[in-house]
Amino acid sequence: MSFTFVFVTKGRKNFDKSLQNCLNLSIKYDYIKTIIVDGNSDNRVKDYLNRKFPNIKLKLIKQNKGRFVRACLIGIENLDTNFFTFMHDDDYISPYFINLIKCAMKKNSSVIGNGIVLPENNKNFTFNNFENLKKIKSDILINKFFCSKKIGKIFLPANPACSVFKTDITKFWKASIGEIVKNKFIASYLVYKNIGQDLLLYLIALSIQKEIYYCEEYTCQFSSHHNSMSVNFGTHNLGVGYWLAKNFFSRFDSHIFQRKILFEEKLNLILRGIVYCFKQGFSSNKFYFHSTKKLLQEIINIKKIEINNL
Repeated sequence: MSFTFVFVTKGRKNFDKSLQNCLNLSIKYDYIKTIIVDGNSDNRVKDYLNRKFPNIKLKLIKQNKGRFVRACLIGIENLDTNFFTFMHDDDYISPYFINLIKCAMKKNSSVIGNGIVLPENNKNFTFNNFENLKKIKSDILINKFFCSKKIGKIFLPANPACSVFKTDITKFWKASIGEIVKNKFIASYLVYKNIGQDLLLYLIALSIQKEIYYCEEYTCQFSSHHNSMSVNFGTHNLGVGYWLAKNFFSRFDSHIFQRKILFEEKLNLILRGIVYCFKQGFSSNKFYFHSTKKLLQEIINIKKIEINNL
């Protein structure tokens, strides 16, 4: 059994702390690998590696065009391990992340952790150690994703950096991206804005396992700063993107992933979509107004599918 960090970086000067967290584990454990997909036009990553880690063996791939999703696709095409996760260049894994990897290998299962959003230079937070991970039914977690329910006091994550996934799911995720790009409206969020495609990883992982392992502790820090996605796009864009991801999944899960979406989940999806439509319809932002009609059509399509299935 083996594991790979797919580390994706572009445009950031201070990627070293995030990358070093991954490389430290790769150095210490021979079954942990790191693939770096470097989208920078210069050699900042290569120069850093030559300066700080001259003897480490890893795969450094230059990305000549495309955005984050394309970088992820490049990364999974080069996977040769049983498990993986995607790492943003501003996320910091827990010093106890190795326990997630060991659990995944021992149980041959994807393992879901938790991430905490903090300012990039925060120094007051300390990760807790953890050993025992909870086995939980996948259906329960899918329901919590769809209905925005917490486990304890924490919402389930969408960013994959806090979790470990079986490499088997990449074929389904790649196929999903292939379907998404056929719809320009959905692709504008999930592919070009990089909102929601990460949630699909979790939904797919849960759909192909009846039970999965879950860690109640924080296993990664998601950094908040002026260039972070959540700040640039705002909460409404994020909400619509993740809504579209769940809507996309709900249409294809029954014949691909063998998991039927429950009535409560579809109702929540419809009602939440209507709320987003109202917010967009009354917004002065031209993009919101332009996309309201398309978002409404996605909601109508849910109802059409329900009627056709009666």
